[in-house]
Amino acid sequence: MMNNPSITFFNTTLRRSSRIPSKHIVKLVKIRENFPVNPNNLIIDKLTPHKYPSGDKLKFQTHDKVVNYAQKLSTSYAILQNLYINSWSLFSNGEHVYVMEGYRAFRYIYTQYNHTLIGKYDSVIAIGDRYAEEYGHFFVDVLAPLMCIPREVWPHSHIVVKENLSYCTDLLNALNFTNDRIIHLKDGEWIFAKTIHTTLYPSSYFRHPATAHANLSILLKQAYGVEHAKPTRYVLMNRDKSLKRRRLANLDEVKEIVQKLYPTIVWEDLSDFYPTIKAAARSFSTIKLLFGITGSNLVRAVFMQPKSVLVIAQLNFNDYNMMAISLVNDLMYFAFSTKGYGHYTEKPVYLVIDDALRAIKIGIYAAQNGEFPKNSTEYHYIP
Repeated sequence: MMNNPSITFFNTTLRRSSRIPSKHIVKLVKIRENFPVNPNNLIIDKLTPHKYPSGDKLKFQTHDKVVNYAQKLSTSYAILQNLYINSWSLFSNGEHVYVMEGYRAFRYIYTQYNHTLIGKYDSVIAIGDRYAEEYGHFFVDVLAPLMCIPREVWPHSHIVVKENLSYCTDLLNALNFTNDRIIHLKDGEWIFAKTIHTTLYPSSYFRHPATAHANLSILLKQAYGVEHAKPTRYVLMNRDKSLKRRRLANLDEVKEIVQKLYPTIVWEDLSDFYPTIKAAARSFSTIKLLFGITGSNLVRAVFMQPKSVLVIAQLNFNDYNMMAISLVNDLMYFAFSTKGYGHYTEKPVYLVIDDALRAIKIGIYAAQNGEFPKNSTEYHYIP
């Protein structure tokens, strides 16, 4: 570590470059891996009215595109040298910040922060983006690409984490990163590293599914001791009352009806908040069927057991990441839409009760038979 932990070292003329100079690249190893998934485990129901916005190449709207996304990993493991690293895991030589993609996740506003250098390290793992500290993004944009960094590098390196949130530390501890090797950076803070281990082309931001998701799930299940859990529970999950975004307003009505329709099934209310990741892992690993609304809380599907079922209400966004995690882990995923709401709505979301009941019926069949039913009068949907 450096003696003075607060040295202003960048000025506002810092510029963006889309190419890291070759003198900073020690090694670049292409990773191209396929992880076949069962396409029959995903139904994106077209019977319910929906409108998923298009135009972004990272928005996979159809069944075939999601399946293709889920089973292919294409990236590069990179070793870089003598660069600065910030909380977004962007790299700089002190004159340029290297931003190789135009996504909002990497749009760094240079004049927004008082850039300070807070440390110097020999070997650092740096993966992430501007959203990296958010719950679902930490799994998808940090831990999944971490699976592309050789395991032998981990014990001898520090790792950069945006902010200082307990669940990030909890997860990294589970992967044997001790607290003293976790570098918590706030926006505007930078470190210098002699050797950097990262992923490039692409770096992060929803681009490391397939074997990355599969290996992450295996490691986390083992770390939290849930790899042999027996799934038996049928649960209804809502967003916590403290969260306005995408909270179901009539889930109690759905529960009351399904309790009468399926009296032999015990329906549980599932918590959206857990004191630890271990508590979440123990809970989700025992779920046989989950009904709820889409969101980052579904990333806990990494702990669920094969042939378990998710029946998920969507709004105007097809949540391909949660679908991909489910497909890779041999879960069955049925998605249906509720019209009239945006994905980031803070309005109470009222499900169409008939749509919810139809979807739950299909989910129960899948949970009890290990596969979705064929489209029929009794089990009606449009795949």
